[in-house]
Amino acid sequence: MDLLGDLDASYIDEAACYPKRFRQRRIWSRAAGIAAAVAVLLTGGFLLRARQEPLQYEPTQLLLTDASGNVTVTYAKESELPEKSFSASDVSVSDRILYSAEETFGRTDTVVFYGEVTNIREIKIAWGREKEFGALIEFSVEKVYQGTIRSGDTIRVLVSPHHWIYSACVDHMDDLTVGAKGVFMPFVLDASHEIRYDEETVLAKKDLADYELDDRWMITESDGKVHFSFYNTLRVPFNSMEQVLAFLDNWYAEEK
Repeated sequence: MDLLGDLDASYIDEAACYPKRFRQRRIWSRAAGIAAAVAVLLTGGFLLRARQEPLQYEPTQLLLTDASGNVTVTYAKESELPEKSFSASDVSVSDRILYSAEETFGRTDTVVFYGEVTNIREIKIAWGREKEFGALIEFSVEKVYQGTIRSGDTIRVLVSPHHWIYSACVDHMDDLTVGAKGVFMPFVLDASHEIRYDEETVLAKKDLADYELDDRWMITESDGKVHFSFYNTLRVPFNSMEQVLAFLDNWYAEEK
């Protein structure tokens, strides 16, 4: 006991404190380990979510299949677009073509629907040093009169340069704005539909859309008036879109 009494008091104090510091070190080590595990889980979850939800971006160049050759299609910039140059007022009355209801609504190579324009992207078609412009238009289908499409579908429709920029019905084509509604009758595209610029330069239309709309096959309404395509001068007095839809209901019911 005398020997113990000769021990320096500082050694006794240090020995008494050592287990406490050791316990504190173990607690901090455990806390750091838990924090690291949580960080790994959060990081892993973020990376997994990033893989499941890839970044959304819209390429400027559209991918084409081998059915097209020596041509590129890109989304056009507004500054690139030419002015539309050919309007209905330039065409004489003798050039007008009168279609019957059967010729207008009875074609088997079209889909006929009432719907709304939801998106318009103008495109630039380029080959060599040449270029021309068209449009890709998305429609929300509300009512189907003919074809395999269904109400609620969204379909993409091509408007080729001949009809988008140089249309004889440019005033009517101007009705095609986002939010516009009407009856649309686009043609169903297949492998035979193409724009051929020369023997080696060709654009397969189906690379861009499943349907194509030209200036003759739509009925729109704006400023309180029903607008026919210039060539679709039907002998039926349509003063409102309601009258158009009622006519189509009756016409297709009788055809069936």
